[in-house]
Amino acid sequence: MADVTLYNVPPSLCSQKVRLALVEKGVDFENYWVDIGPTSENYQPWYVRLNPKCVVPTLTHGEHVVTDSVHIMRYVDTTFPGTPLIPEDPTKNAETNRWFELGDSLDFRLFTFSSVPTVISNGMLRKKLKTLKKYAAKYPDLRTEYEAKIVDIQGLMDAKEDEIITTQHRQKIEETLDEMDEILGRQPFLAGDEYTMADVMWTVVLTRMTFLKATAMIEQRPNIHAYYQRMQRRPSFEQADLWSRFKLSAVPTLLGTVLRKTVGLPQLALLGFATLTAMSTVAVMYWT
Repeated sequence: MADVTLYNVPPSLCSQKVRLALVEKGVDFENYWVDIGPTSENYQPWYVRLNPKCVVPTLTHGEHVVTDSVHIMRYVDTTFPGTPLIPEDPTKNAETNRWFELGDSLDFRLFTFSSVPTVISNGMLRKKLKTLKKYAAKYPDLRTEYEAKIVDIQGLMDAKEDEIITTQHRQKIEETLDEMDEILGRQPFLAGDEYTMADVMWTVVLTRMTFLKATAMIEQRPNIHAYYQRMQRRPSFEQADLWSRFKLSAVPTLLGTVLRKTVGLPQLALLGFATLTAMSTVAVMYWT
């Protein structure tokens, strides 16, 4: 299926969700790394015309373009052959969709940015705003899309500094994990005795929490802890390149991507900048 391309970023939360769904479904696809870090490739006009929300991932299947990770995951399940990840049985279908949508409703972008030092997160977000404003002025036909993304990022900057909002959000995560732990004490998977799209979603969510050093939230719940260990042993975990930790092996690829896609800067200076970026902020750079 060479006509399937996933525009994504290895450590991106939503990119990982889609990659895992594709692997579990057995779909062959081509990876295209969109650099949402130093070069802000996701804000470049060619990509915004593909994905007006300026985010990853985006899936193309022939001439068909699908955006939003949840829509892509559902598209993968209904379009390609193989065992359905969203069961037809009414009870299992309802439970699968409930946990799938619940996992998507938790704002792990806010969780990510509120978990790192303000000086780092604000510096990154201000750089993104500067790039967006430049593109909005330069490409009037895409001004609406750029301005919507500016509002989105400004909202994130406000929310992550609001202690009430971040506390309430963390509490919602804790309450969800409590319910999840109770359910997994009775059955092996979230929707029953079979692996479903709900497990795809939550495998990646738990992986993001591990990446952010929030493992205590998992380990203090024994049923979730055992469940996550089982999910990590599935062949798809490695095949989908899920990031439970920062992978130093990815740095050369990042450097090569940045150097190939940036024009007009001295190569040596750019290499130094890219190296610093990769080593110090990659953990929070790729959040989408």
